[in-house]
Amino acid sequence: MPADGSSAAFGFSYQYLVSVVQVLRMLCADPTLTNRVMLSIEPIALNSAGEVDDIVDFSISVDGVAVNRVQVKVSGSPESYPLQPADAGRVFARMLAAAGSGAMTLLTNRPLSPGLRHEVTRLPGKGQASGESFRWNNAPAGHGSADARIVVDLRPVGEVEAELEELIRGFRCDRAMSQGVTSCRLLVPIVRQRIFDAATGRQPSALSATDLVAMLSIPDPQIAHLAGGFDWGVPIAHVPSLASTVPRLEILDQLTAALGLDPTARSPEVAAIVGSTGTGKSTIAADYCHINYNRYEFICWIDSRDEGFVEAQIREALVRLTGTILKPGTDAARPFCTALAHHRGPWLLVFDGAISRSTIERYVPSAGHGSVIVTTTNSVGWWPSAHNIDVQAFTTAEAIECFASYAAIAEHEIPGAAITIGAVVNRLGRIPLAVSMAGVYFRNTAGELDELASDYFSTLDALQDTLSVPPGYDRTLFAAVQHAIKHLGADIVSAHRREAKGALYGGSFLAPEMIPLDVVIPATTSTDEINLAHRPPVAEVAKPVTRAVIGLLRTQTIANRVVHRDERDRLTPASNTISIHPLVHEIIRSSYLQALPPGRFQDMAIGLMHYLTSWIGVMRAQEEFFALEQLRVHAEALLTLIAEQSSLPRAAAPTERVFIAARALLMLELGVCLAQAARYDKSTRIETDATTLLDGLNEPFARKLAALTLSDQAIDSALALAPPEQLAAPARLALPLLTTLSEDDKPLLREFAYERAGELAQMLSRTQRYQSDARLRELVTAFRQIAVSNPQVDSSVYALIERIDGALARADYRNVLDELLPRFRALDLPLYTQLTLDTLEVFAQLGAGRMREAIAGMDTLLDIELVGTHLIQPLRDGLRKILQAIITSSLLPGAPAELRRYQQRITSRLAELGHDMAALREQS
Repeated sequence: MPADGSSAAFGFSYQYLVSVVQVLRMLCADPTLTNRVMLSIEPIALNSAGEVDDIVDFSISVDGVAVNRVQVKVSGSPESYPLQPADAGRVFARMLAAAGSGAMTLLTNRPLSPGLRHEVTRLPGKGQASGESFRWNNAPAGHGSADARIVVDLRPVGEVEAELEELIRGFRCDRAMSQGVTSCRLLVPIVRQRIFDAATGRQPSALSATDLVAMLSIPDPQIAHLAGGFDWGVPIAHVPSLASTVPRLEILDQLTAALGLDPTARSPEVAAIVGSTGTGKSTIAADYCHINYNRYEFICWIDSRDEGFVEAQIREALVRLTGTILKPGTDAARPFCTALAHHRGPWLLVFDGAISRSTIERYVPSAGHGSVIVTTTNSVGWWPSAHNIDVQAFTTAEAIECFASYAAIAEHEIPGAAITIGAVVNRLGRIPLAVSMAGVYFRNTAGELDELASDYFSTLDALQDTLSVPPGYDRTLFAAVQHAIKHLGADIVSAHRREAKGALYGGSFLAPEMIPLDVVIPATTSTDEINLAHRPPVAEVAKPVTRAVIGLLRTQTIANRVVHRDERDRLTPASNTISIHPLVHEIIRSSYLQALPPGRFQDMAIGLMHYLTSWIGVMRAQEEFFALEQLRVHAEALLTLIAEQSSLPRAAAPTERVFIAARALLMLELGVCLAQAARYDKSTRIETDATTLLDGLNEPFARKLAALTLSDQAIDSALALAPPEQLAAPARLALPLLTTLSEDDKPLLREFAYERAGELAQMLSRTQRYQSDARLRELVTAFRQIAVSNPQVDSSVYALIERIDGALARADYRNVLDELLPRFRALDLPLYTQLTLDTLEVFAQLGAGRMREAIAGMDTLLDIELVGTHLIQPLRDGLRKILQAIITSSLLPGAPAELRRYQQRITSRLAELGHDMAALREQS
């Protein structure tokens, strides 16, 4: 078994679990033992040499005499690591060498190997109420060797925990305590934590049955208090680790009852957790996930506030389910639902913050062994069969407990302060978010609680008189959160306070989920002068800085860290993120915008746009598609905010021009990204808007950007074989810009105009349909005039392609292969053009009868693995041309017979590419 950290952690966790199960089984069988039994965790044992031996994981004694000493041998993947004779031999040899009385038990969840099965005898009955019990026939001779047992329990951990829950429920029933599912389930980690503390020396290593039963008999409020006092553990499938100071046991019981886990069910149960902003819906869903993580084979948490980002997360989840990486543009809903329908389950799907049924419905399977949770502020329009669970404000007791936790009020001080705290929380309507934020404020403010409460009430009254509260938000809640936000950072004493405030306030300009710290921190704190011509590098912020920022912001109500891995389970440059509650995020932003001096908004936005433009470009080039989609959400949120803030006081003229240019560049980068993935319609819309912005600057560099944008639109539409009118509109706008640039004083601008006009002339006449359209013929003529006005036209890319096309039309293949293509290869060309030349070269080789070179070239082209839909169009066009040449060449005398095989391979590849393009058009 691998000796890594996860394996060791699993072993310890399982050991602590079964130790409690063993004791409770004894007490259930004979309640009179309650005052006589003692559980010892990793008791000290001495071997024959008098040395300390840690062979015993736990022992159970009655009246001070050990009756069973247990060593646990388990694996997280037991089927891969059967128990071998050598394993058993080492365990029992050490147990025999250690002083002590009682039975010797090797407890395992690993199946016995074939060799070990020949060396054991099955004992009658079951192995202590579950599994099988064996006597090892080859146990070394010695005192107690006759009572050397191997107990094999092959149940999953979830079933062992379920048994412990039932045992706990029985004890609570006998003592007339509540037997709620969540209460009993929460006691499992609470008891396991107590055993862990005993193993680490934080608590006595011996636990009496009397103390254990007393722990199982505590009332629900104390269970909630204890459950909030320890870490839930490692995050599960991106489930947020929210510090649940007051688990809502009643609501969790409702949720558990609604979902159930009926093994015969054929369709998933759906529960909609409905409530106003700030009532703790996400926290309840996260608590359910962490409490029940061992009961589900697969848990998937989807942030559902942005429909496009939902799609990206579904794609990532599909990889974890099936290992399949979908191409961009391919519909993910059907394969995702199919994968869940086929999954053995049970699985759990959480859509957090869903706006409506329509945004997530296509991703909810109609069949499968699983459950679905939706958290939403929308109480209508969900499935008729869904279980609606309304989440209201805290009870007074819960609110006091929550406030005290966030305000760091000691437990023994709560009764004396209960009246004052009660007044505060009731003033806030006992809304969880408001209560917790108020607690943060009181913790960070020096003074007596009664005095602070009076001032706090006065401040809330003043804020409610002046606040502009967005529709749908409680006025008192908004005032309470704004009050807390205004005081955030007042107590921050850190070398990285500036970075923390930059992440907090700069991040508020973006979307609230998965804010990339490595983008926001440098964008808001960099002192370098911004030059839009030079994009900043994509780099990771120093870890001590990000750790300090996260430490300063990481509370339940301010920021929650989310480290996301891509579909290949790798960290990406955009993985280091924080998420902020949407309401807190909105109030941070609105408060910050109100306090900004004129022009400061533009300064902040320029930095964020500059960095986002660079990051999106690099992520696109590196084909980091999940990170690209994540950054797309933030870029669109920022651009939306900019449009909404058009009435803010303007910056000085130079800053304003840079602001407009930075905005247009970000829009252009988004447009290029969408076009490269063949999402042409959306690309055209955003690039058109960017062009309008640039046109207003009336400067040469702006004309170039506008011409670049418009010509890209026309070229992208031509590649997509769009209708002629879709090409003509942007091309007509680009024509006067390119004409002006071709006459500019700067050589680089003139060269750009010549080359781009030539490319447009070729693309707008690439098909028979385009050649026969009068509008496009007129434009092609005008673009050719610009291209040929180039003084160095003979060496231009446009002229070389024209010569190649002419030579191929004349069947002058040797001229293409020996003269024209070598001249092209000497140029620094983009991948798109290089691929086009590769296909033309194979076409010419077939025409010239150079079959060996042509076959090698076809092998290379057919072996190209496209990433998503990038470069799909030139490959498809080239293979079509080559297929025509193969059909012609195969008719020639002496043509290789294997050409027919390549004809079949290319036909098959073209069918695949055609299917991909059809899917992309449907998606667009």
